[in-house]
Amino acid sequence: MHELISPTVNFAILVGVLVYFLRKPVKDMVATRQSTIKTLVEEAQAQKLEAQRRYREFGDKLRDFEAEAARTVERARQDGEALKAKIIADARVTADRIVKDAEALAQSNVQDFKDQVRRETIAKAVEMAEKIIRDKLSSDEQSRIVNEYVGKV
Repeated sequence: MHELISPTVNFAILVGVLVYFLRKPVKDMVATRQSTIKTLVEEAQAQKLEAQRRYREFGDKLRDFEAEAARTVERARQDGEALKAKIIADARVTADRIVKDAEALAQSNVQDFKDQVRRETIAKAVEMAEKIIRDKLSSDEQSRIVNEYVGKV
């Protein structure tokens, strides 16, 4: 038993000396480690909060961007519809003007044709009248009619 007591007492003294001399450095080391871990946890929490804030901020920006994109698309669609309506209205006005111009040109051409037919008919009637007069009147009668006409003019 004596053999067991001596190593046990030596071990107890060694532990006591180690505890006496190492208690403060171990306590300081544990406190420092605890402080370091606490600081790291606080920093991690702060980073987590910042990341969550930025996530919400980017989410808000994304929603704003999507809403603005939808508004832009809607505005472009409306502008396209307005432009389409304007082009159609302009095309109708142009078509109406072309039809009116064509009708006026056709009417003018008809009137020109009527005038030409009238002139040709009159010329032909005069020509035929001259021929009839030449055939039926003597030269003395023709001279008398010419002089009479010239006298009236």
